[in-house]
Amino acid sequence: MAADEQTRRLFPGAWGLATNFVEFTPTGEPAAQVFVFGAPALTGVAGFSLTAHIARTRAAYDNRQRTAAKEGAALAGLSGKQKAARLAEFGERLDTARRAWRGEDSFITVMTGATDAQPLLLKAHRGLPDTLVDEADALAAANRAEPGAVLSVQRRIYIGPFDEALELTGANAKPLPAAVGVQVADEAAPPPLMIHLQTREILTTPTNGPSAAKTAAAGAPSEKAFRQSWQPYLDRADRKP
Repeated sequence: MAADEQTRRLFPGAWGLATNFVEFTPTGEPAAQVFVFGAPALTGVAGFSLTAHIARTRAAYDNRQRTAAKEGAALAGLSGKQKAARLAEFGERLDTARRAWRGEDSFITVMTGATDAQPLLLKAHRGLPDTLVDEADALAAANRAEPGAVLSVQRRIYIGPFDEALELTGANAKPLPAAVGVQVADEAAPPPLMIHLQTREILTTPTNGPSAAKTAAAGAPSEKAFRQSWQPYLDRADRKP
């Protein structure tokens, strides 16, 4: 397996496959295969769940942030030197919790091209992929932006090595088209909601909730308008990483 070979070459040591998934282009074609390898001390444990691991370490990181804020407020009576030492200690503990959440000491991410026409290796780094560790925050941002919609991840979108999005769907939404940008038979169905993973920018309109009602009342977007709205992202996806 190409990903396994790249992992052994770039990150010597014992690693076990924790999960793998495919990311798609904005037009719906497979773009990248993502492989996540973990330390055997984690992935070798019976019943290990990467989703549960991320949720648990994120909760620990959030708790450490709250604790640091409370402890920091109690430093007023200390001297400058004592305060600096305590702040450095808080910072080290917080960074340790952050590294655990993002898997920087226990996981490796290797992203390969999904087809023979693409580069063999798109990205490789220590830690978990952003599409996993930042998914919860992006999903929460999308739900805040669309009151009344209950959203979940439909698929992950690859625009570039450090440029990704999540395609979302609502619990009561109509079925999404097989590929983003492909005209569907139901002309009244708006395009799926997407949120840019790094900027949290909402890219299109969801198929349920208040925004969808406004879109439907105004009339379904034409194929030309839809393609124009997506063209900047399609152009970026067409460029080689």
